[in-house]
Amino acid sequence: MSPITTIVGLMVPLSEYASVSENDTLAQALQALQEAQRKLPPGRQPNRAILVRDAGGNFVGKIDHFAILDALLPWHEKEFRIPMLQRAWVSEELARQTMENLALLHGHLSDIRERALSIRVGDIASQEAISIEHNIPLVAAIRLLVQHQTLSLLVRYDDVVVGVLRLSDIFDHLSDHILESGDDVDGT
Repeated sequence: MSPITTIVGLMVPLSEYASVSENDTLAQALQALQEAQRKLPPGRQPNRAILVRDAGGNFVGKIDHFAILDALLPWHEKEFRIPMLQRAWVSEELARQTMENLALLHGHLSDIRERALSIRVGDIASQEAISIEHNIPLVAAIRLLVQHQTLSLLVRYDDVVVGVLRLSDIFDHLSDHILESGDDVDGT
């Protein structure tokens, strides 16, 4: 395997990445993610985000697994998070008991499908996605991923998003490159 020094060889083209309209529901976004996962080549890591587009087809944000799970939480779990209650001088034990009681009253995930059908993707999409130019060296992209503690970077050609560079693909590539010689790596 020859080392790849730019990101073009590792990025996932937009045509192969899950994307939805900002007006689609979370359920539709999950369906698009599932369809994109089925199209991935064998051995390729699954996507961990969904790109969000406006009516003109322009990228306006992305939603990742954390955003999806957060959106699906019942309202009371968002409103009464334990750190917020602790700032109000409520003990951790009382905060935990309060959350458990609210969960019993409202059911944890009983209406998850209804929530997924009613949540508009544009309302939960992050617009703070970091992007890079398509021709930067791979080491510069790695530096950005580590610096921003993110799972992916949008790849631009001028001002147009053309793909997604994922941490998992870089990691797999580097691991393969390190171990490709077949030599024993235990140091003996």
